[in-house]
Amino acid sequence: MVDEKKNNKWILLYAKNSFTKFFSFCCRSALFYFEIKIIEETFDQICYSSFGFNNINPKLFICNHQTLMEKRNKEKSHFSFSWIDEDIFGCGIVFPKINDSITLPYIFFTKNGKEILNKTSLLYGKNDTFRPFIELLSCSVKVNFGEDLDKNPFCYNFEEHKI
Repeated sequence: MVDEKKNNKWILLYAKNSFTKFFSFCCRSALFYFEIKIIEETFDQICYSSFGFNNINPKLFICNHQTLMEKRNKEKSHFSFSWIDEDIFGCGIVFPKINDSITLPYIFFTKNGKEILNKTSLLYGKNDTFRPFIELLSCSVKVNFGEDLDKNPFCYNFEEHKI
């Protein structure tokens, strides 16, 4: 058990593909969404994960340790939530219609299929891209980018998301 604690490192993962407003259409908005299932790897130390998109705030910080959560909540770029083993968190980004130059894209977060933070507007430049990222310590994740929704559906019903 001592070796496990020494070797448990913080890791940062980036998705291979990014999202951009140019994926939306002239008369339709575009929604991109992914989910992570949090799996606790150790039961006697702090476990946390943070996720969102690499070049924007806010990010969602989830932790099994209340003091660390309170410290992170003081940062304006993070929102903190507790979790238990195998909770499912999601993050989505919505781009307005391509010909809508006024409406900003926004992100939202979910926990076990329910929205917990919604419609946080983003500031961006014309060429900004948004790449999903996940940070981990003492836990692992199972990621669902929606490659096969028949076999592995999202917990959140994104088809009912109001854009």
